[in-house]
Amino acid sequence: MKITMNNNRTHKKIKVAETSDYFFIELCAKEYIDLIKNFKKKFENNDFFILIGYYENNVAGVLVSERNNVVKSIKDILPAIQIHFVYVNPAFRGKKIGHNLLNEFVNIKKRNNIALIFVELFKNNKKGMKFFEKFGFQKVKIDAAKVILTKNIWDDLGISSQEFFDIFT
Repeated sequence: MKITMNNNRTHKKIKVAETSDYFFIELCAKEYIDLIKNFKKKFENNDFFILIGYYENNVAGVLVSERNNVVKSIKDILPAIQIHFVYVNPAFRGKKIGHNLLNEFVNIKKRNNIALIFVELFKNNKKGMKFFEKFGFQKVKIDAAKVILTKNIWDDLGISSQEFFDIFT
């Protein structure tokens, strides 16, 4: 078990998920992992990077992202990574679990030389948008049903999030 962040005062910790953690991830966020096609198979194939947040030794939250950079074409000039979801069990909301998960994720991806993080949310997910915007994510693409938010984590990108996402369209 690899602990990436531990706060003994409040009994919070975050760890990078391992294959043996599937049961706990499913227990915490089943309705969200069910939205990802072939989640269990992809999890077993190590296709995801997952952080698990604990509060007083209980699984309190999960962040699921792609494991590798998103590369869709030769045009992809910046290493980018997609977050699929951040979920915090309602019993543990208001305890900064989601905040700690996302903060640790951003720090890990900075160390891994990722330039841009993006998340796609349903347009009616106002709480989700507010959560990501608090971390400096900006709306770059809005369509009838979804919104894409991005966060530049390199200081010297020389390209805006919108310009990056124009590549995909």
